Amino acid sequence: MDIVLFTDAIIHISKIYRVINLKRGHALLVGVGGSGRHSLTRLAAYISNMNVDQLEIRKDFGLKDFRRKLMDLYELAAFNGARNPAAVKLKTVFIFSDNDVLQESFLEDIQNMLNGGIVPNIYTADDLQRVRDEMKGILKKQLTIDNPD
Repeated sequence: MDIVLFTDAIIHISKIYRVINLKRGHALLVGVGGSGRHSLTRLAAYISNMNVDQLEIRKDFGLKDFRRKLMDLYELAAFNGARNPAAVKLKTVFIFSDNDVLQESFLEDIQNMLNGGIVPNIYTADDLQRVRDEMKGILKKQLTIDNPD
C-alpha cells in the first residue's frame, strides 16, 4: 500500500493503535471519504500484528449473511489459538463502514456487540451446543465445571 505518512497521519495511527490494543477496544472514526480511515486502521492493525476483517457486500447480502459473518468472528475469537496452542494467538480488527449499513438491524447488532459483547439470539441452540462440544474437546483438561455459561 502506497501511503504518505505526514504528521497528522502518524498521530492518527498511534491513536488507533492505542485503542485497538485496549481490552475490548473499539473506535468510531469519522471523516470525509478518502481521508484514510481504512488505510490507517489497516496499518495500525498490521503494526499490532492483528488480522483485519470486513464485510464483503454483495447484491443479495442480508441480515442472515451479516449474522453469519458475526458468528464467524465470534468463533475466530473463541477458537483462535485453542485449536493449535503452539500457534500465535492473533486478534482481529473488524472494520465496519457506513457503506456496510444495508439494514438498520445491522447497527442494532453492532450496538449489542459493543455494549454487551454478544448479539442476542445469534446462535441457535444447536449451534451453541456444537461450539460447547468443540471447546470441551479442545480444552478438556482446563474445563472443570460442566456449566453451559
